[in-house]
Amino acid sequence: MGLKPGDSVVVRVFGGRLVSGRRVVEAHPRGVLVCSEREWLRAGREGRDPAAVGFPVEDVLPGDSPTFPSGHASELPHRAP
Repeated sequence: MGLKPGDSVVVRVFGGRLVSGRRVVEAHPRGVLVCSEREWLRAGREGRDPAAVGFPVEDVLPGDSPTFPSGHASELPHRAP
């Protein structure tokens, strides 16, 4: 996916709802740590790492688009944990 810290993303949260305004903190092959825009800016001002939440890569879309492109794995029904 090519995500890097600071990139803007949209994430799919529990229940399938899409949430925009998130920033990448760390990207790994199977998961992405993200935080809110507010937390990203506050952590930068305070000189600390942002508090982040992890998402599977299939639930993260680069950019600020509120919808996933057709055929994206995240359009599938939410899988049970």
